Amino acid sequence: MSKGNGVLVPFVLFLVSASVFPAQSLAAESPKTGERSGCGRPDPSRRFKCYHGGYDLRNKHYWASAAFTGVHGYVIAGAWMLSGLGFGIFMHLKSASTSSTDPSNLQRVIVISLVLLLILLAMYIAHIMIVAVNLVLLTGAIVLLLLHWHPGLVMIILFCWILTTLCWVITGFDFFLLTFAEDTCSAFKDYIQNPKNNSLATILPCMESSYSDQLMTEIGSTVHNFFSQLNAKTSLLYRSLGISELGDELPGAMKLCEPFSGPPDYSYIPRNCSKAEIPISNLPNVLAQFTCYRGNSPGKCKSEGKFLSESAYYMAWAYSRSIQDLINIYPDLKGLSECSFVKGRFEEAVLHQCRPLRASIHWLWSSMLALSIVMVLLVLAWVFKAWQDRRRAFPRRSIFPNS
Repeated sequence: MSKGNGVLVPFVLFLVSASVFPAQSLAAESPKTGERSGCGRPDPSRRFKCYHGGYDLRNKHYWASAAFTGVHGYVIAGAWMLSGLGFGIFMHLKSASTSSTDPSNLQRVIVISLVLLLILLAMYIAHIMIVAVNLVLLTGAIVLLLLHWHPGLVMIILFCWILTTLCWVITGFDFFLLTFAEDTCSAFKDYIQNPKNNSLATILPCMESSYSDQLMTEIGSTVHNFFSQLNAKTSLLYRSLGISELGDELPGAMKLCEPFSGPPDYSYIPRNCSKAEIPISNLPNVLAQFTCYRGNSPGKCKSEGKFLSESAYYMAWAYSRSIQDLINIYPDLKGLSECSFVKGRFEEAVLHQCRPLRASIHWLWSSMLALSIVMVLLVLAWVFKAWQDRRRAFPRRSIFPNS
């Protein structure tokens, strides 16, 4: 028993040290070079060479290096399973010459094996099943210890040994989940601070910042030139009619309120129009006062100062409505080009979700680690107890007498 504890203690200390000094997050790397000093993660797919890449979901080497962070649990699970196989073979060979093949005992063992096998197949559904099965097996082991039924206790030890192996595998997988959650949250934080030089920029459906800026500048330039030309045409119309632009001869002002600045940026600057300006959406209402509709005679239209044809009015109405619709959706277009929605969701995740997620996964991993260690100690204690009962040669037939 002391030898078993001597082998177990280094493994426990190794895993506890891993919890105190977790794996370094890849997002701590330099965003420009995509590399960091040292080698924190071996890549098993490249003969355990150091993985110097960043957070890249499309890179199989990232997944391999991230999954390898749970190697502590995988190695202990493999060592535990191999030691169990060796111990089982040793016990089988040692008791082969003295054991009897009682058909009733064999049938009982087969039934118990099938039931426990079904339990093991259902355990992978959730971690809670692991705890439940542990409680069931623990209760069964206590009952068998009280009844002194040695074959049943051996079966419980066998399946608890397999269950302990599964616990260590899940412990390693939970540590991989913790590493992946830390990488993801760190990548989100880096993307918020510097979206241009970030590994997420290659997988997100966002335009390059240079192209998006150029596109929005072209849209702003087009709208600005439209307003400038329309205001220039309005000034020519005023002069041709001999009307002052600031006078009261026309009902309402005719200078359009432009929401875009001039060159070189052509930025969108929403503002309230002055009294001498009108928004583009009100232009059809002003032009309607000077439109000669089809029901009116040309002479009547001329006498009333309605010099604009109905077709020209509808054309102006279509242009003004199109420009107004473009102005209305311009903030949304700018937000899409800059991926503001994605940044907002990332900020929300970093501020409100990352910390609880990391804490939950860390508690999950710590719980599975504690459960795995307890299972190892418990199985070793049961093995020691079964070995003592075997040496005492407890009369099994006093519990199950022959009929």
